[in-house]
Amino acid sequence: MTHARPLLLAGTAFAALISGPGRAEPPAEPFALIPTDLPGMSTGYLQPEATNEARIGTRQALEDDETGTGVQMYDGAVSFRGYWPYQIGISASAFDDPLTEPFEGNAQNFTLGSIGLDGKFRLHETDRVGVAVEASVAYLKYGFDGTEKEDLVAATLSLPATYRLSPTVFLNGEIGLTTFPDEAQDLPAPGARSFVAIGAGWQPTDRLTAFGSAKLIARKDDAGPEGDDNVIYTAGARYALTPQLAATGYVTNGLADTPVLDDLTYFPARDDLVFGAALTYVPSGKRFNIPRYARTDVAEVDRTIVFGDGVTLMGPETIGSNELRLNLSAGTSGDTRLFAAISPDPDFQVELFFEDYALDEDTGFRDEEAEDVRYGIGVRYQALSEAEGDLASLGARVILGRDIEEPTLGVIFAEAALAKEAMPRLELTANPKVAAYTGEQVYALGLGAEYEISDRLHAVAEASVVSDDYDSIWAVGLRRSFPEALSAIDIYATNAAGRTGIGSMLAGETQVGASLVWQTPFRAF
Repeated sequence: MTHARPLLLAGTAFAALISGPGRAEPPAEPFALIPTDLPGMSTGYLQPEATNEARIGTRQALEDDETGTGVQMYDGAVSFRGYWPYQIGISASAFDDPLTEPFEGNAQNFTLGSIGLDGKFRLHETDRVGVAVEASVAYLKYGFDGTEKEDLVAATLSLPATYRLSPTVFLNGEIGLTTFPDEAQDLPAPGARSFVAIGAGWQPTDRLTAFGSAKLIARKDDAGPEGDDNVIYTAGARYALTPQLAATGYVTNGLADTPVLDDLTYFPARDDLVFGAALTYVPSGKRFNIPRYARTDVAEVDRTIVFGDGVTLMGPETIGSNELRLNLSAGTSGDTRLFAAISPDPDFQVELFFEDYALDEDTGFRDEEAEDVRYGIGVRYQALSEAEGDLASLGARVILGRDIEEPTLGVIFAEAALAKEAMPRLELTANPKVAAYTGEQVYALGLGAEYEISDRLHAVAEASVVSDDYDSIWAVGLRRSFPEALSAIDIYATNAAGRTGIGSMLAGETQVGASLVWQTPFRAF
């Protein structure tokens, strides 16, 4: 098979792109600019000068059988640029699930992990046209369980170019080569390939970018795990939640959002539709330092100490920007938790927890012998704030976690909280939750009331109904705050097995507990 003609056509198209008038002064927010990359698409532009960027994402090929949460790939990346004509980055990805279709007679658990270095150099850039060269090399672990995983090295080199048709519409093209071994574990591997890609984006507002792309793959043969799939397609949208944080959702049949693996089709679930989601964060820095949309400065309430979370229910508030908060709690039935939250920018915080749930025979989750200390990392976003003039307060978070010792079990957990001051000193909260793990999805709806007895003493009452045959959850508590010490002490009683993630949805032995919340007196950033 010869691939000279599509490569020649693509080269001609690139030459035609380097023309056209410039656009007006670029907008102030980083996500209003043409991205340096999107799922399935690398553009001809670099990230803005003097910025760092971090991204974490997942792709899920949903199944109806015992795979539960699906066949999933996780990936992430960080990239850096100073006042240079280039940027550098590190990316990683991980897949560890059974294949949905046997490959060479084998459908057992398959592992694909990668870590790579990449760089992107500007060849030509105006407000209208961007052309760059991008290169990456990755180290991979590849193979089926039951045999020793092979160490592989793969690399890619490409030339992306972008042309802005109008202030809101851009076209994109890319040509390149990716090396990949032809054989691994004595089985055919994906092999080397060349590719030609086209794409387009639409930016109707400074916060929204819709995009789509198609990538034609040319390889020596179809004996590898991808079969005869030779087109990678992607369509989705990215929305800036804050000036520093954006969420992306899309559908694709591409394997991962890393420079090397985005040139492979999603062979673990061949012919299935894959759903992807990602969060991209550009920290406040030398060039972009916008506190929040529609506000010229961080509101005074953002600097007020707010202890918004209940016993088992989440509150919608994030902590103040540049703050770090720690929470240590313990209950009489054995539930212990260490929780940390850090908020580098307004309305957004990163969370980490370690918790030993108080599980018993009636919990309906896992036996105490199988489950040990569970850890998780998550992000929280505050969309509305009643204290700042919105009709109500609204927040949401997502947590990914698993227990530490084998056999481990990963759980994806998501929840939202809507809070409203019903009358002076009384706030009501609605808190829907969902947790998903292998073969199971658990849903809950929690309702809470918080009454301000005094400025420093609050009482809370919570109740949650849980799906299927799970028992309902209840909790009551008192919180005494010490604003001058940036701390609070909670005394509570609940029948929940835990306070975070799926543990807050599982009923166990009634326990009485205490919690210490402490916010550091120094600025984290």
